[in-house]
Amino acid sequence: MTEYWVSQAKHWCPYCKIFINGSKSSVSAHDQGLKHKDSMNRFLKESRKKEKEKHHEDADVMKQLREIEKAAYTSFKEKDTDWSIPKPRAAKKEPVASEFVPTAEDTEAQRQQHEWQWQWYQQQQQQQQQQ
Repeated sequence: MTEYWVSQAKHWCPYCKIFINGSKSSVSAHDQGLKHKDSMNRFLKESRKKEKEKHHEDADVMKQLREIEKAAYTSFKEKDTDWSIPKPRAAKKEPVASEFVPTAEDTEAQRQQHEWQWQWYQQQQQQQQQQ
């Protein structure tokens, strides 16, 4: 049987941006070279610089947001001076069955409304009993 040709795998160096022969000796020789070490140091220095710039940009954005929120808060406080005083809530009135019973004087629309309210009231009572 005859042997057939097989291509050698190539290794990509992301720091130097070059392809290297895929053998272990070629890769280790490249990794120990000055050009690779310089490229790697440059890459790390640039990535630290980008990270620092991103951190400063994020800090600036947060500072601007705090200023906007502070301005909005003072504007809101000036317009609504009594906003911090809670207003008393009206007591929740429980429906009484007599309120829903239609009378002889009611019109047809009022009778339908009373009927719907009565059905709703009964459903609410059933739900409360089930809980």
